[in-house]
Amino acid sequence: MLKTIVLLSTIVLTISTIHAEEIATKSIEGTSHVSPNYTKMLKKAQKIFKKKLQKKCGYNAAYFAQLHTQDEWEVFKTVDKFKKEFGVLCPKGEKLLKEKWIKPLYLWSKEYAKDSLYRPMCSNMKDINLS
Repeated sequence: MLKTIVLLSTIVLTISTIHAEEIATKSIEGTSHVSPNYTKMLKKAQKIFKKKLQKKCGYNAAYFAQLHTQDEWEVFKTVDKFKKEFGVLCPKGEKLLKEKWIKPLYLWSKEYAKDSLYRPMCSNMKDINLS
């Protein structure tokens, strides 16, 4: 009986450890919270910024996201507040901003904010001074 309890305890502990390692690995890779739809939205935001807004703003989407922390971006979660802040951060691009672009741009900005652990794979940040 004692051997069975010890064996079961060992099995449970091993399974728990394996599960914890899987969760930790996913968190490090940045995939634990990412659904396919969320990833599509991030790609869409990057494409919108690059093709429609980058020339007017004078910087890329990665730089735009790093103008605020995640908590600061959270304040601009509503359409009206995001539009207003976008006008402050990119006055020349304000007229180009479409309402349907706001949700993906907001998600992008919050995902790659100044204090985020994540960085976009394609960003070329070496020539940009954030200070």
